Amino acid sequence: MHDADSTLKLFKDADGKVTYQIVVTNDGNVDLLNPVVTDPTLAALGVAVQTGGAMGTDHHDNILEVGETWTYTVDAAWAAGSHTNKAEVAASYQDDAGHKWTTDQITHTDSATYFGLDPKLSITKVTSDGHYTGDSLVTFAGTAITWTYTVTNTSNDNGIKFSSVKVTDTNSAGDTVTPVFDAAHSTGYLDGMLDKGDSWVYVATGTAHLYQHRYGDGHDRGGRLRGDIDRDGLGWFRLHGRERGDDLYPGLLGLPHERLGRHSG
Repeated sequence: MHDADSTLKLFKDADGKVTYQIVVTNDGNVDLLNPVVTDPTLAALGVAVQTGGAMGTDHHDNILEVGETWTYTVDAAWAAGSHTNKAEVAASYQDDAGHKWTTDQITHTDSATYFGLDPKLSITKVTSDGHYTGDSLVTFAGTAITWTYTVTNTSNDNGIKFSSVKVTDTNSAGDTVTPVFDAAHSTGYLDGMLDKGDSWVYVATGTAHLYQHRYGDGHDRGGRLRGDIDRDGLGWFRLHGRERGDDLYPGLLGLPHERLGRHSG
């Protein structure tokens, strides 16, 4: 539990929830009748844990005694981005002379804000035969092929940084290429961290075969990314997601009677 007077930056926990605690204290010198505590962005607040106040009194008598505290604990679903909610308490009071203070006269509000950190990587993949570049590239069998992978930190906060970024690519036939880092076409790599907005480029080469090949499709193990993330002030975390960049090319057999074979796995 942290004080949310300033914005808290929170990763999504395993349970996917954010816990709010609303604490109402009577710091005046008279007891307050029938206090009503609300928070429009939360579900029902439930029953408060009541402490303090006069010894031996009933804490559930709808009277917020001098020095008494009511504490509500409520869970809400975590969500990415900035979220602010405001709690309000209102009560009434009547003195011995019959003067009344209504709920609009005895009221107090307080807000809490958190920012849901959403670590993300994206990868795009392009095929080239030295003359043409694009998806579904048609080229002659035996032609040298180059695959270019661009990895970008698309997280929603500048404090999210990735290290140990690794790109792998395996096609449906089990063939593997090992992309290597291309510093000349990458940005923001000198500090060894893939910062928000940075793009790192990797390159792999191979040879066009007779059949259509798909590296990184949804049916194989290709196009995987993994990395460690560091959010300033929160230490190290491991990202267990993966992104895929799909690309395919059909190899064209360069013979007088040309045939195009296709295979997908």
